Order: sequence, then structure tokens, then C-alpha cells
Amino acid sequence: MDRITNSDTHFKPLVANGKESLKQLGFSLNSENDQKATFTNSEGIVIDIVYQRYHPPEVWIGNIDFKDRVRIDFHTEKYFNQTAEIFRKYSNDQVEFDYSSFDYYHEFLILFKTKIEAPESIARVINAWMKGE
Repeated sequence: MDRITNSDTHFKPLVANGKESLKQLGFSLNSENDQKATFTNSEGIVIDIVYQRYHPPEVWIGNIDFKDRVRIDFHTEKYFNQTAEIFRKYSNDQVEFDYSSFDYYHEFLILFKTKIEAPESIARVINAWMKGE
């Protein structure tokens, strides 16, 4: 697979793959445009798939009651399980991370969904942890 240097060829496939995956996990599409697709569930979790133009698309998560969001990636995964084993599963020496697939994010959400449902802003907590606060 070619190295991904922008969102142009991967944003729309990621949103399409995310729609089906998130529907299975109880999320519904709230809004969608050329820059972002936003999904929510009944527990108040918000998922944003974001177009990044010159970078691969990103998936962000947060609580509906807070504006803060945190990107789902190996740092966020390390916050929850002190490893990045799921990320490594989808991105290693043999496999380039597929930015148009929702598989990594789906597995992440299955494993950590209950921890994300906390009544506080999970994004603030994780961002503070990353900064060492």
C-alpha cells in the first residue's frame, strides 16, 4: 500500500466503513459534510471522523456534554491499557495502517466503550494524562 500523505483518497471510505461499524455499536449519524462526520450513541459518546487535507483522516471521541474531544490512537489506547497492542495489531512492520478502514477504531470502541462513558470529559482526562498533569 502506498504511504498515505493526505485525506483525499481515504476520508470518504473511512466514513463509509465507519457508518456500518458504528451502527453495529449503537451509534447514529448526527451530521456529515465534506470535512467531518459526527456520530452519537444513547450513552452520550460522540465520535467525529475528521478530514485532515494534508494528513490521513482522524477519528476523535468525547462526551456529548463536553466540547473536548481526543483522537483515538495509540496514545489514547495506552491510557486505557498501558499498551498499544490493538494499534500494533493494525500497524506493524508487515502492515501499513489502513486509514480507510474502521477496524482498529471498532475494536478500540468495543474494548473501551464502558470506560469512555464516564460522566466527566474523558478527553480532558486523557489530554491531561498525555501532558503528565
